[in-house]
Amino acid sequence: MNALEILCSLKRQENKRKFPHLVPTPYPHYNDRTAWDLSIAIVDFLNLRGHFTSRCSILRTPQNTPWIVGIRKVVMTDILLVAKTKPFYIAIDPCSKQESFHRSRKDGGMEILVTNFQQFFDWYTERIERLSLAIAESTG
Repeated sequence: MNALEILCSLKRQENKRKFPHLVPTPYPHYNDRTAWDLSIAIVDFLNLRGHFTSRCSILRTPQNTPWIVGIRKVVMTDILLVAKTKPFYIAIDPCSKQESFHRSRKDGGMEILVTNFQQFFDWYTERIERLSLAIAESTG
């Protein structure tokens, strides 16, 4: 199963729990072709996993481009994730040529660039679930 199929099954289980009287429950559809669709998929996944998320859009201007006449703004969707009291800033750009980046911030959080849902899912299972296990081992 790929990451979008896992998200659909999580959403279907949540719909069955929330709406037991609806038979059959609505089948959720997610994709990651556009920044908007990818941000919806990421926010729904994080909410289904019990995390606090907040979505905001930021206008960014390209830097170091003297050959562009006028100011062209690029809209990227950003998501703030708070997991185990650590902030994670998720920048979404499905058209990015850059594969990905992870950068630590001064506030103790981390900033990442996401280009598709599978990449985000792999990062989540590696970082967030490992962080949860480390906190569980230190407290128990």
